[in-house]
Amino acid sequence: MDKKESIYLAGVFSDWRDGFRERLQRYDIKDPRHHRQQAIAKLVEDDMNAAQHSDIILAYFPKGEVRGTMTYAEMGAARARGKCIITVDEDGENSFFGKVASYSFRDKEEAFALLESGKYEPKFNRIKKESDGICRSVLFAGALSKFSSTISEVAKTKTCRTDYDASNLESFAKDVDITVVKFDDKEGKKEAIFYMGLSYALKIPIILCTSNPVIYAPLAGLSRRIFTGPKQREIVEKYLNSLHEQNIESEFKIYQKLRKEYNQ
Repeated sequence: MDKKESIYLAGVFSDWRDGFRERLQRYDIKDPRHHRQQAIAKLVEDDMNAAQHSDIILAYFPKGEVRGTMTYAEMGAARARGKCIITVDEDGENSFFGKVASYSFRDKEEAFALLESGKYEPKFNRIKKESDGICRSVLFAGALSKFSSTISEVAKTKTCRTDYDASNLESFAKDVDITVVKFDDKEGKKEAIFYMGLSYALKIPIILCTSNPVIYAPLAGLSRRIFTGPKQREIVEKYLNSLHEQNIESEFKIYQKLRKEYNQ
């Protein structure tokens, strides 16, 4: 018997997956509701592994419902691995999905028809990983309107990027050594989470900066370090300007120095 192709069902946690499982019985369905729930680290690991290793990721955004935050990270991980990404956004056409997905629809029936036809393939190749452990180039993503002074300060020692062409990611792992995401509001949030997932799959360290009093735990699970509070910008400046190689011993010494300076 031929092995079934696998599909990871990414999206908000509501009851839509049951109907999709019924329609897609020819596939091996990977359902995040069945992943380990007892610790966020285990849940994030299971979700991201499923996104990276399934043949297809089907990201569904039901009309009028809250969007699945981690769905964007899972899409990023799948894109890094060169997987077939199918998106269904019932709220309308999404230009970002057009850049990163293999197929982008507004109606789930179109996605079902494609999958039932068997005539689909990944749009992009797998991105080659880089692992030289340096820290020369930093990608800043997210709510950056109040982060310009920080970027200017880090630019004294690093090459800083504040955007990246999502439709042309083949050289991403060569261009980016570390990813910094800044969250305060909804500005650039979803695309920033995509780049978190992309970086996670490519083993590029992620620094999360936020002024939000409650951190969304799965995003913390993707991150190497998290900086919060009123002095977060000052801290990340010192951290990045001191970081020249990404081995654990050197990085930990920098982190410990910052703890002593700011945890008073």
